[in-house]
Amino acid sequence: MVRKGESKSSNVKKPVSAEPQKLTFSFTKFHPESICIEKEFNNYFCNEGTCHETLLAFICGLLPLLSNETEDIYGNYSLKKELRIHPVQGKQKLLERILEKYGFPESEIDETFEDNNLYQAEVIYAEKACRVIFQRIDNIISFLFFDSNHHIYIDKALTRKSGSMFYKYCPRNIAGLCQNVKYSNICFISEYLDVERIKASFGYDFSIE
Repeated sequence: MVRKGESKSSNVKKPVSAEPQKLTFSFTKFHPESICIEKEFNNYFCNEGTCHETLLAFICGLLPLLSNETEDIYGNYSLKKELRIHPVQGKQKLLERILEKYGFPESEIDETFEDNNLYQAEVIYAEKACRVIFQRIDNIISFLFFDSNHHIYIDKALTRKSGSMFYKYCPRNIAGLCQNVKYSNICFISEYLDVERIKASFGYDFSIE
């Protein structure tokens, strides 16, 4: 029934938007053990110390930060910058080979790429970086594997040209050009990685196993 002076539309109940769901973690597909694909990808660690540092950054840094967030994190620019959460793009062939090496069935690999829902997250904890690849399924973060040596997005050409990829100090920040520091006061460039270390990282052989 519509009262005098009211329109029909004013009586229509508007749907209540659902509250964003808290993030939950899945480790059913997680492979913390390391693999090596010659000259393409290696997530073995340099030694036991760097392995422990990565695990510490993962357990004490990344997981607590994500556990307090909701699925809205993917639209939160500040948090995406802080955690360096971004879709993994332009790397499908390499990721396919990595998942094959880890023993994922072909059908599961195909489904993984159908929705373009593979992401990388990176966090700095105690001045050490942890990079992990995960699959986004609504509010579920399904962890897949570590990218401990930054090989997925390594730019060899840029590294050879400049002589380094990471710096102990950040020349972009010194020049006032670093948007990361301006926005979140966090600098992700925490270690020096020169050409020789890049070459050496493909030969690392310490694993969690």
